[in-house]
Amino acid sequence: MPCQSVCGGAKHSNHGGASISRQDAQRVLHALHVHAGKLGQRLAAHEALVGEVRRMTAMTTSWKQAVKDAIERYSRRHKTVQIDRGKLLAEEQARMVATTSSVGRTPAQTISRTLQELRDDGFLFFSSSGRYTINDKNFDVLSEDAPDDALEHAAAKGRLILSDVSATDVAGQARIRRGVAALRYATLANYAHSCALCDIRETPLLVTSHVARWADRPEARGMLSNTICFCRFHDSLFENGFFSLDDRYRIVRRSGIRSRCILTWLDTCTFAFRTPTIAPSPNYLREHRDRTGLSLKSGIG
Repeated sequence: MPCQSVCGGAKHSNHGGASISRQDAQRVLHALHVHAGKLGQRLAAHEALVGEVRRMTAMTTSWKQAVKDAIERYSRRHKTVQIDRGKLLAEEQARMVATTSSVGRTPAQTISRTLQELRDDGFLFFSSSGRYTINDKNFDVLSEDAPDDALEHAAAKGRLILSDVSATDVAGQARIRRGVAALRYATLANYAHSCALCDIRETPLLVTSHVARWADRPEARGMLSNTICFCRFHDSLFENGFFSLDDRYRIVRRSGIRSRCILTWLDTCTFAFRTPTIAPSPNYLREHRDRTGLSLKSGIG
């Protein structure tokens, strides 16, 4: 059983051959208590930091939603897809601050930073005019003026709308011309500035060829899935039904062609279809084959 002895005025405990003084035990207990206190302080600081991060994350998310909602209201109010930052702040800042319960001193800077984040997220496009464009809305070129890069971006996103316009509407005709130019730019870029069926790369000889015709599919006029970059020779042959493309983009040739020049062009100057980033829609290709009378039995070149 344990035994106790007095040595130099301090009691010792002996158990299993080891002994420790009461003062030493007290010092160890004190050190453990201090260490536990420090660990508690660190844990509390860590929990506070985690809470602050969560709070900031929630605030950031709420700011994004508040700015998105403000953009939607601005768009509906002004009937536009282009957002002017200054006007947005003047009309919507107070409501955004109230919505987010923000107590910061620089809400305008927070909104500007959030607009940049929405641009990086792909919700907005920032144009050369200094305005933002909403990416998920169609851009009707007749409804408002816009810089070329905004029109080209809308065309690349399949959001460009080219409506009918009266021949007497000078301003409308000008807007349509700029929209068509933007579509041409986007189409050539989609095909790496080369004819889809040959090696012609000279820009004056390249055209934006519509698969479904302009009059037949008004809603598809500004869509890259309805345009092909052809040279002028292939465009003319395609438009007049000397060839079409099947759903796998193989040549479907008209039978009974007698012109040696056309046959030579189709035989020696027509290569495999160059697949672009945004390929023609099979639905529009079927419309083209039906319109030109080129069934898949006509022969695949």
